[in-house]
Parts: sequence; structure tokens; C-alpha cells
Amino acid sequence: MISWFTKNGIAANFLMVGIFLAGLYTAFFKIPLEVTPALSWNLVMMDMRYRGATPKDIEKAILIPVETALERVQGIDQLNADGGNGRARFYLRAKDGVDLRSLMDDVKAAVDTINTFPAETEPPRIFIPESANSREVLTIAVSGYLSDHDLLKAARQVRDDLLEMPGISRINIQGDRAREISIEADELKLRSYGMTFQQIADAIRRNSIDMPAGTIQSQSGRLTVRTRGQAYTEEDFAKIPIRSKDGADVLIGEVAKIIDGFEGGTKYVEFNEKPALYVEVMRIGQESAIGISDKVRKYV
Repeated sequence: MISWFTKNGIAANFLMVGIFLAGLYTAFFKIPLEVTPALSWNLVMMDMRYRGATPKDIEKAILIPVETALERVQGIDQLNADGGNGRARFYLRAKDGVDLRSLMDDVKAAVDTINTFPAETEPPRIFIPESANSREVLTIAVSGYLSDHDLLKAARQVRDDLLEMPGISRINIQGDRAREISIEADELKLRSYGMTFQQIADAIRRNSIDMPAGTIQSQSGRLTVRTRGQAYTEEDFAKIPIRSKDGADVLIGEVAKIIDGFEGGTKYVEFNEKPALYVEVMRIGQESAIGISDKVRKYV
């Protein structure tokens, strides 16, 4: 082969040019441009919180039901779980050749069939861990002399605008305090309707909830049916009916003050000596870090 190329120099030059062009094409169109090399651990993780629960409560209310539900899921090679105060974690190692996203969808469908989680639990977060998700491509500081609500609203607007751009799939907001909705009942109004504080609490438990309604098997796959009733905002809670009186529903907003605020405590985040929140733009999968940077800089 070498002797043939020494006698046919033109063919060798064409081969060299072809290799060079193939390398350019691969570099620009096939290799993702990333901040750090992406690592995958062939895992699907699940994180679930249970406010105020002891490790024993976590085991009984979350670990055992979830492990039982996941026994029916195909493609799991190994399942590890641990529970602590107020939190449970599951590590699901996939079998060789199993698509992680399909496995994640199957895990979500299995967990959605569980209807015994206590009311104090938060919705489970199921995701595929990747090293690319741990470091942002760039960060935008949203700052100004605004209230906490207005500053968070501005940061969310920036996040929503960027997520509408093709090639940007994940954005985190850092620096904000945990949201908290408090409901302060008016005792005089409750008495006028003949109601109690317990009735308000019971109404929230009945109506502010997402419930699985089973699955439908079709030729295109398995569909999970759920009823979406979880309240998230001040307006959602205000519209929850407590009970009927004289043919009309009495709503929580009519007998209580609903405050859509933040948890107690103080948190200072500043940029150029102004209150600020940071919007972190991440890269996922084959998204280009340079392409993301160019789009964000043009937006800003």
C-alpha cells in the first residue's frame, strides 16, 4: 500500500485532502462544543422530599412503596435507595443497551400509580444525572432595586424568553428564597359561614392534589392518565371551594387572606451592590456551548 502511494502521488494528495475535509466536517457538525466533557453514569435518579419526616417515616411512606412499584419496570439492573430526615433518594442503574430516557419514562409511569404518598410529600423529581448539568455555560445577573416578588418575576421572564430559543433547554435561577404560600383565615368570616379552620385544611387536601387515574395500553405505547388539581399560586388556592352554602360554593379566598411569599429568614445576593438573582444557562445533550453563548449575548 505504501509503495503504491509513493508511485501515485496525486491519489495520496486527494486522500489527504479527503481526510482533512472529513475532519473539518466532523469538528464543526458532529462533535458537540461543550464547557467540560460530558460524563454519563448509566443511572436514573429519583429525589423526593417529605417535610418533617423521620428516616422511619421515609422508609414506610416512600421507600417501600416505590421499591415495590419499580419491581415491574423492565431494564433496571440495580436499585439502591437511601432515606434521611425529610428526604428519599433512589439510584437506578440501567441494564446494558437500555435507553435511559425510555427507562426514565417507565419509572415516572410506575411512580405515578402510587396513591398512598402522604399529603406532606412533594412531587418526585426523576432525572438522568450528567456532568454537563452541573456547570453552567454562562450566567446572567438580573439586578435592580426591586421587591423580592418583582425581582423573581423579572428573572423568570428572562428564563422563559431564553427557553423559547432553539438550542437552549435548561436554565436555573439561583439566589432566590424558597417560595411559601400562607393562608390566614378570618375568624369572623368563618363564624358567619359556620365554618372552622379544619374545614379549610380539609378542602385543600381534597382539591390541591395530583392523582393518578390509571394507564391506557395502546398500539403506540402505554399512556398514564392523571387528574391535575395541584394548586401552586395565590389564585389557585383562592378558587378552592370549602363547601356549598345556599346553593353557592364558599371559596377559600372569601374567608381567608392568601399570601404568596417566601420562607422566613434573610438572604442577600447582590451584583454591583444591587439586589440580584442569577440566571444560569446550562447545556444538555448535543447542544453547542458556543451557540448558546452567542444567542444569550445577542438577547442581553
